[in-house]
Amino acid sequence: MGASRMGWMQPKWRQAKVSLTESRYGLSRSILRIFLVLSELKTLHGELRKVIAELAAETAKAEPDEAMLPVIRLKLTRVSSRRKALIECSISPLMHDIRPEDARRIEGLRRIAADKAVESSAHIARWTMRTIRADWPGYRRASAEMRAQMLRRISEEADILYPLLEAKAAPKAA
Repeated sequence: MGASRMGWMQPKWRQAKVSLTESRYGLSRSILRIFLVLSELKTLHGELRKVIAELAAETAKAEPDEAMLPVIRLKLTRVSSRRKALIECSISPLMHDIRPEDARRIEGLRRIAADKAVESSAHIARWTMRTIRADWPGYRRASAEMRAQMLRRISEEADILYPLLEAKAAPKAA
């Protein structure tokens, strides 16, 4: 892995991909980074939707599957953490020169993200496998609420961040 100017480590394959694309198309590293970050965010949003659907299918069952349910919950937590890290470490630093109204929208996303992280942690702590087994209908309702919130959050992020990232790349790429 190699270090980038932003301080995070970049896999060797990504460095090679950026260098090849930069030389082939004449795009700057900063523009390529924006495209890569946007692509990664869209991929993570897709992964989250998929795992949320898996969890919905599991909670539709009459009884909890004690082998699969923890695996899906862990997968959801990991993908969500990757998305949060991408936004905080890679996207937020790119947004230093945006319009004040866009900055307020991003700050709103960040503020809500902090609140949702607390709610998510409380949900995970409350709903251990023991409590899920004891109150499967209650967990199913709580899980449905959390899944709906997560899907709304993904839509909000997409509505705000996709256009901003696309706009940051467009004037320079044209």
